Amino acid sequence: MSFHSCWLLKPKSDAPFLAQEDVLDRLAVAFPVHEFDAEGARAGAAKRLELLEKLGAPEAILNSYRGDPPVGCRIAEAPNASYCLEFFVWPDQSIMVVFATEVHCKACFFLLDDMAEILGYELEEDTEAS
Repeated sequence: MSFHSCWLLKPKSDAPFLAQEDVLDRLAVAFPVHEFDAEGARAGAAKRLELLEKLGAPEAILNSYRGDPPVGCRIAEAPNASYCLEFFVWPDQSIMVVFATEVHCKACFFLLDDMAEILGYELEEDTEAS
C-alpha cells in the first residue's frame, strides 16, 4: 500500500498572500538550514509550460505558469538531516508540500507546522491531490 500526503499552506480566512520575498525572508530567518533556487525553479517552470502547451492543458493551468516564476525551496532541521521539505513558492499562490512516504511525513511534519506559524498561514490537507 502506498502513502501519499499533500498539504497546502495558505493565508487565514480573507488575509492576502505574503509577497514572495517576505515568505523567503521569513523562512531564511526561521530555518537556518535552507536553500533557495530561483534559477532552477524558473527553468523548470518554463519547461513544464512548454510541455503543457504541447499537451493542450487548460488555459487556467497555462496561465499559472506564465506569471511570475517560482522559487524552489528546501528546508531541514539540521545540515545532515535524513529528510527535508522541498517545495516551490509561487507569487500569490498556496504553498504545496508533498510527503511521499509515511516516514518522511513523520520526520518533517513539525517543519510544516512551523512554516504555517511563521508565515501566519493555515495548514490544510489537500485530499484531492493526496
